[in-house]
Amino acid sequence: MPIVWREQMSVQNDLIDQDHRYLICLFNCLELALDRDDYLTLLPDFFQQLLDYTKSHFTREERIQLKMNYAKYMEHKQDHQSIIAEIEEINQKIQKCVNSSDPNIDFPVNADVLLLARKWVIDHILKADRDMIPLLKTLPRNFQG
Repeated sequence: MPIVWREQMSVQNDLIDQDHRYLICLFNCLELALDRDDYLTLLPDFFQQLLDYTKSHFTREERIQLKMNYAKYMEHKQDHQSIIAEIEEINQKIQKCVNSSDPNIDFPVNADVLLLARKWVIDHILKADRDMIPLLKTLPRNFQG
């Protein structure tokens, strides 16, 4: 089931919210790709895009956190590193499967991808990122750090 952006997901910063919208779009594309018979032709590109954009987003978000003296910066940065590690691990599984000449190779990534999407969006965007709202509300919505 696709994730739909709602205003309740906003952290009151236009740049971070825009990133979150795009990341949700990428997760939805991944989910749609997994429903297709030819998902292995689509998944590597979508997943690489997710990995690249997530890294860029985290860099922007951490820059904003530093500029606004966010008290939970280090904890948040560690969460980001953990998410990147998970994405990279799944990406390696995808690449191994796609590049394998073994027709019997197991591809247990489907559930991993969907679980990561839900965890990422629900646990990180809707919980950890929302902790920034009180501080972000004191700044212009277009604050970029």
